[in-house]
Amino acid sequence: MSNGRITLFLIDDDPIFRLGLTTALATRDNLEILAEGDTQQVREKLTEQIPDVILLDPYPRGWQLSQQLKGEYPQVKICLLTQSLSVSELLAAKESGLEAYCPKGKTLEQLVTLLHHIASGATYWQDLSTLIDSNSPNLSQRKKWLSRLFSSGIAQIEQSLSLVNNQLEKPQLTNLDWLFWTGRRRELLASRWIVRSLMPQEVIEFCQPPSPKAANNPLNEETSPVLYGSNFSLVSSSNTLTVSNLLDEILTRIQLGLENATNVPLEIDILPPEKRRELLYLVYSQVRNLITEFPLLDIPPEHLQERLSLILLRIWENSTRLFIEIYYPNKQKLVDGLLEEIIDRESRSVEQDILTKIPLKYDLFAYLLYQKNLLIEKVEYRPESPEAQARAGILLENLLVQIANGVIAVILNNFFDHEAIQKLLYKRGMRSSREIARFRNQLSWKYRKEKYWQEPKDIFESQYRLWFFKGGKISKIFIESPRQQELNQLSGIPWIITIVLEVRDAVAPGIRAIIAFIGQAIIYILTQVIGKGIGLIVRGIIQGVGNSLEQARYRKNSQQTK
Repeated sequence: MSNGRITLFLIDDDPIFRLGLTTALATRDNLEILAEGDTQQVREKLTEQIPDVILLDPYPRGWQLSQQLKGEYPQVKICLLTQSLSVSELLAAKESGLEAYCPKGKTLEQLVTLLHHIASGATYWQDLSTLIDSNSPNLSQRKKWLSRLFSSGIAQIEQSLSLVNNQLEKPQLTNLDWLFWTGRRRELLASRWIVRSLMPQEVIEFCQPPSPKAANNPLNEETSPVLYGSNFSLVSSSNTLTVSNLLDEILTRIQLGLENATNVPLEIDILPPEKRRELLYLVYSQVRNLITEFPLLDIPPEHLQERLSLILLRIWENSTRLFIEIYYPNKQKLVDGLLEEIIDRESRSVEQDILTKIPLKYDLFAYLLYQKNLLIEKVEYRPESPEAQARAGILLENLLVQIANGVIAVILNNFFDHEAIQKLLYKRGMRSSREIARFRNQLSWKYRKEKYWQEPKDIFESQYRLWFFKGGKISKIFIESPRQQELNQLSGIPWIITIVLEVRDAVAPGIRAIIAFIGQAIIYILTQVIGKGIGLIVRGIIQGVGNSLEQARYRKNSQQTK
């Protein structure tokens, strides 16, 4: 410790959990987080600075790392921060020299007290003695019933997980199949974690006594059970069936394939249908993961607004990282930091041009995460009402499209001339440099038009333009919503546009009336005055010509008679 401050490293493969814990610990003056990341990221930063304490989640890849770190940095205190550990795993962790174990779910005050405790040189294994005392075979009838239920459920999950793993081992899986089966695998891992988390620890210990191999070395990463996966795909038990049904409906619409049916160009238009579907599924998976993991962050509803920009940025970052990793041919460059450098460079512009302009995002996430009522045309609708579900579906589909546009914007800005990317990602007819440049210019003009015309017009008319899925197409819809605060903040050209619109609305009725009057007067003059005059003249001419012909005929007849 330096100046009484405890320096920390946080190692956890779950980015959302890291964000929540880092934000919470940053409020403590006597704690300083030097670095946070997954096992690979923080491992590299240890060569630059050494913390007092390392908070580490051993699942799924941290068991072996904890042993390595203890061997290389014996002076650093290591605290296991995870969901639940068996007695054998706790005993082995203690014998290997680790200082403490703190189950996720403890309060922030308890965690801070524990950190000060182990930073002073003490150890903390309070939960170990509790588990040993409670691990008795003399269970009550209720616990025996729970043990049978637990064993049956875990067996079914393990059987399904085995089948999914067999599918993933098949060669030549398409990208969409791979995404589907990996998503299914995350769902099963999440289900197993939920079952283990809800079941009393003594029931788990009774049902699953440690094998001799696990008892001898539970820190072996290959034999340790995976209790916690950072990427869930199931809706957590805190959310209702309403949200789950909504997500399932949107997934079905994504799988149908989506073409842009509007006259407004979108970044994802450059992708062929199957790639567009894969990208939207990736973004959808990140949103669904967030909904599942959000209860672990313990963020109250009143703090959602201030965290929302970080949440959206994290969804975009993860989606971008996964999509580029699938299709970028030179994986070594990505490992060497190229991808992180690009994301860092592009994050500000994507956030400013796309993410911050996603409409009604707070209403959407309050509905998805806290089951709040939705305000539609100044009327509140309950979450389970058809109106609320329909509006939430449109808002979520618009969010998916906008984040997907942000992913492709990164590719267009950094890999637009990369021949391998052009061949792998872009649809036919959009692979030449000329077509790509034309497409990028269309997008550039679109954003200029939206900034200086469409957005001020929508604000002035109190409406939002949203993209939604309908019949295998991406369509647009305008919904009414108060935007007075945004109208008051307009300045420059956007403000002038609203003045022009207001002047047009004020003057147009009078001008239209004057033009209509003048038009009617002109029509009267043309038809009643000039028209009749011309008619009389033409009639006189015709009569004159007729008389001349009669006279000529009369003279001719007279001459013949003579």
